[in-house]
Amino acid sequence: MDVQDDLSTYQGRLKTFTESWPFSKGKLTRQEMAKAGFFYLKGDCVQCYYCEKELDCWEEEDDAFVEHKNHAAYCPFVKMFSEPPNSVTVHQAIELEKDKLLLSLDRSFEKWLKDIKEVNEQGISKFSKEIKKIRKLRL
Repeated sequence: MDVQDDLSTYQGRLKTFTESWPFSKGKLTRQEMAKAGFFYLKGDCVQCYYCEKELDCWEEEDDAFVEHKNHAAYCPFVKMFSEPPNSVTVHQAIELEKDKLLLSLDRSFEKWLKDIKEVNEQGISKFSKEIKKIRKLRL
């Protein structure tokens, strides 16, 4: 994959912002959005490469990085930096990818647990109903 297309890089994220991006000044320029970890989806909707948080409904006075922190404090990118970085070291990039993977695994595990609980609850409910039927037959 070309570094220019890699969403883990500033250049890759910046490349996703088309002419239709509605902001050209302040802290919402294409450059500021890419520095804050976002890539462009459509309209005024962006998504963080690291935490997958989508944000839209931007207002002129918003600060992309501050909004990112406010809406996704768990994000590895905003946890690592106190302000949008001008560059990312190789060590930081590796840490970010590791933390992105861990966040993804955590989400998958949480979904898996939820699914298991649902299946168990349905099974227990069916089992309870069958027990009640058997008890009624005995009476």
